[in-house]
Parts: sequence; C-alpha cells; structure tokens
Amino acid sequence: MENSKIFIIDDDSIFRFMFTNILGRYVSKDDIYEFKNGQDALNLLHLAPKHIFLDLRMPVIDGWEFMEEVTKRSLSSSTRIHIVSSSIDPYDESIKEKYELVKNYLRKPVDPSTLEKIIKEG
Repeated sequence: MENSKIFIIDDDSIFRFMFTNILGRYVSKDDIYEFKNGQDALNLLHLAPKHIFLDLRMPVIDGWEFMEEVTKRSLSSSTRIHIVSSSIDPYDESIKEKYELVKNYLRKPVDPSTLEKIIKEG
C-alpha cells in the first residue's frame, strides 16, 4: 500500500487542529501526524511521510533549521514538503528555490481546495 502519512509541523495548536480536520476529508486521520516543532518531526522522519506541511517560525527547531537537517538525511525523494506560513518576506518565499524537496509555498490561511489538489496529485 502506498505511503499516505502526512506531517503537520506548526507551533499553533489551533492551526494544527483545523488543518488536520481539513486533510481528514481526503486521508485517514490515522495517517496525519501533528508536531509543534521541527525537532519532534525529525525524530519520526524515518516514517517517510508523503507530505510535510511545514511552518517556518517555531520554537526549538524552526522551518529553516528543519530543512537544513532534512538535507543532511536521506529523505525519500517521493516526500513532498509544502511550506505553510503567514510570512510575506520574499526571503522566506525563496525557500522553494533553495530546496528541491519543497514543492509549494502556501500562505495562511490555506484554501481547502488547494489542499485537496495537493493530496489528490500525490
């Protein structure tokens, strides 16, 4: 069976709750893992998630540090990382160009139809 695990990495518990409920329309909630910082997600990276929805500004290990650590590890090339941020800083948006695994830069709030498209495209 194809891996359908999804990581949501964001320090905002309300955002994680809402995002999980939206994604739960398209995948089993059992396949959705929530993390409040990048370190917690790095500890379970061996689960090889299909999608990672990553906030940039978090405590412990932020999104930038998470991406630096991911590049040092052998993450499956089928994993797709989607930055989800409220930042309008062009430098933050440049992350898509810097890291091959980053497929999208999504601004909060994310339209549910955008998430549906991402999940259905695989």
